[in-house]
Amino acid sequence: MITQSKTLAYLHSLNNAEKAALLDYLSSPFFNKRKELLLLCKELLKEKLPSEEKLYEKLSGKAYEEQKLRYLLSDLNLLIEDFFVQRKWKQEDTLKKQRLIESLQEKKLLKYIPQHLQELIAGAERTTLQDGDYLGTRLHLEEAAFRFASLHDNRSVDSRLQTLSDSIDTYYFAKKLKYACEMLNRSNVLQVQYQIPFIQEIKTFLPDSGFLKVPVVAIYFHILNSLMEPDEEQHYRQMKKALVAGKSAFSPAELRDMFTFAQNYCIRQLNSGKAAYLDELFANYEFLLEEKILLAQEQLSQFDFKNIVTIALRLHKYDWTRLFISRYLSYLPVADRQNAEVYNLSRLYYSGGDPRRARKLMQDVEFTDIYYHLDAKALLVKIYYDTNAFESLIPLMSSFGNYLKRNKKVSAYQRLTYQNFLKLVLRMFNYKLFDKGKLEQISLALSEHQQIADINWLKQKMEELA
Repeated sequence: MITQSKTLAYLHSLNNAEKAALLDYLSSPFFNKRKELLLLCKELLKEKLPSEEKLYEKLSGKAYEEQKLRYLLSDLNLLIEDFFVQRKWKQEDTLKKQRLIESLQEKKLLKYIPQHLQELIAGAERTTLQDGDYLGTRLHLEEAAFRFASLHDNRSVDSRLQTLSDSIDTYYFAKKLKYACEMLNRSNVLQVQYQIPFIQEIKTFLPDSGFLKVPVVAIYFHILNSLMEPDEEQHYRQMKKALVAGKSAFSPAELRDMFTFAQNYCIRQLNSGKAAYLDELFANYEFLLEEKILLAQEQLSQFDFKNIVTIALRLHKYDWTRLFISRYLSYLPVADRQNAEVYNLSRLYYSGGDPRRARKLMQDVEFTDIYYHLDAKALLVKIYYDTNAFESLIPLMSSFGNYLKRNKKVSAYQRLTYQNFLKLVLRMFNYKLFDKGKLEQISLALSEHQQIADINWLKQKMEELA
């Protein structure tokens, strides 16, 4: 029971400092008046857990009763959850100050409220962040200021009311545009249809209003236009300009989300045949790296790492790629580093015209991550194809096909795209070495299949055969 409990999951999520803070919290009679819950927590934090029977006897001095131990665990869960809330609450200076103002109003201690209101407003003006959350905080401040003015300072009611109304509209536009963009983006990817009331009216209203002076509203407005009118490339340029200009107004996480829309736009333009957007995609990644926007908690995701290498290699930036791998490998989670280093260096060698060196490097490593495993197998297939290694290619394709069939972690989409890839490689290889099959039929099969891994490489090899 205990080993699979929510309580242990909570406790295992804590670092040593947080565990010490939790014990201090449970030791305080203000939060916890039951000593057996403090003792229970101490026992569960030990490296070796006692048996449930011995644990209950130590807590109660009585014979083991499973249901009563469950009750104790449940009560401890509530305290740990309250501890989590308290820890977050400590970080919410603005919210604490707002609640203090409300308490002062309730206690009729009105003469102390203006001081705290001024501190709140001054703190909001000092912050450089101007994202949607900041606008929400500002709205609550204006609301508190208006409530105080309406009760105790009638001279400022009208100006406070106008400021409050503007804050409501600004916050609404920021959040409405943000989630409208998310809905439109998901519609493009997943073919899901959403209802977005008033979006056309907002789109018409905003250009002649003053709300586009607010960075978050302006950026999401340009993102919205790029999603609704993708052929109008000025929307992308306006989006990119606003993102670069407003970089100090947003947290790295918010900027990363915003730039995802820009990257997706570039990818869609690339897929429609506009090759110039590959350079734009690369430039965006360079900016994100330079500004450390991709380095959440000083870590780079393996997917961003791989995507950056892919784009750089497509642009034949081999020296840049080598430097990137060397410089940013240490930012990957430790468990991902070997796979990332071997696979991406192998791609660098292959793209740079040294397939044998790439092959040698990959032969010494077993890829543990399923995505790297699939991509590495596909890269080996390409290497054997290019080097006419028939004796290695056929067994590899056979084992790769069996892996796709039997591994339950491979999604249906992945299975289909890689199976189609293998089928076409085999047909092209037979034509290349033995002149078997008609090239027109292979070309037709390539154009008919919509779901194929490494389709650009296949097209390139078809051109070489022709």
